[in-house]
Amino acid sequence: MQSQLLQGAVHSVDFTADKYHVVSGADDYTVKLWDIPNSKEILTFKEHSDYVRCGCASKLNPDLFVTGSYDHTVKMFDARANQNVISAEHGQPVESVLLFPSGGLLVSAGGRYVKVWDMLKGGQLLVSLKNHHKTVTCLCLSSSGQRLLSGSLDRKVKVYSTTSYKVVHSFDYTASILSLALAHEDETIVVGMTNGILSVKHRKSEAKKESVPRRRRPAYRTFIKGKNYMKQQPTCTIKTPEITVSIIKELNRRGVLANALAGRDEKEISRVLNFLIRNLSQPRFAPVLINAAEIIIDIYLPVIGQSPVVDKKFLVLQGLVEKEIDYQRELLETLGMMDMLFATMTRKESTSVLQHDTSDGFLENNKIES
Repeated sequence: MQSQLLQGAVHSVDFTADKYHVVSGADDYTVKLWDIPNSKEILTFKEHSDYVRCGCASKLNPDLFVTGSYDHTVKMFDARANQNVISAEHGQPVESVLLFPSGGLLVSAGGRYVKVWDMLKGGQLLVSLKNHHKTVTCLCLSSSGQRLLSGSLDRKVKVYSTTSYKVVHSFDYTASILSLALAHEDETIVVGMTNGILSVKHRKSEAKKESVPRRRRPAYRTFIKGKNYMKQQPTCTIKTPEITVSIIKELNRRGVLANALAGRDEKEISRVLNFLIRNLSQPRFAPVLINAAEIIIDIYLPVIGQSPVVDKKFLVLQGLVEKEIDYQRELLETLGMMDMLFATMTRKESTSVLQHDTSDGFLENNKIES
């Protein structure tokens, strides 16, 4: 493409999404669209009334691009319509504009303000940020799109979160800032200043410490063991299942049994399951332990399948619980049958007593008549 002469200074150029066209903004108040293969001007937009100082093209649509002007406006142009389709009033001379990769949000900088516009709602103002003390001159977006950076004449670079639009970090420099850029993966930030200095800062990478295998030495207490040394016993050892079941019953009464059983590792939950398996079949413990088993299953159901040992014990416990439920069902059926037998026998005895009383009265009446 050959050099093209414009009437005013050109402050903004950017490639469109298809890389075949270039958008330019100049001090002659015009925005021009150029065709690179043919070296020709395609369109000219004269809708700004002052210098056009910044602009950017959409990363998705080759026909859309945005410009900012000293006439305090930000305009989005559509090459297909040959006119601007959205116009937003920034309120100050616009120094920089930035369009999010998705094209849904537009950021403009001018004066002390950084404003975010929702382009999907026709250029509606989303948020206005006023964290600088002097004119904001440049904008930049991180690679992930989660951080927005702004540079200002107050010698500061502000870092905003694109979710809350709060300042999460700030950089101080020695002179007023005119330009700003981020390297790929955001590991390097470059700032151009009014004193002619180009500042380059690199993110410090965390040094990986290589662990050197060391031979484990015996503990100090190993050397001071005497002939009467005894291993330290646990704080509390419960050997009788009656006490353990009583504690489980009391914890359940207080409503804290689930908290006591939760958060156990593989070894601890295996010990609890072993206790349930050993004592669940005992009638005096069954009601309490069945309830505890149901609570354990509810707590550790999401992690079943991660430990073969625990899974095997759960299967054994499930079989015992089902067998105990079958036993109780059979006992209830037996009790029902016994109740029916007792009721039948009671009715027969009542009938025989009534008949005996009636026969005695008949004999007495015969004696009186005689």
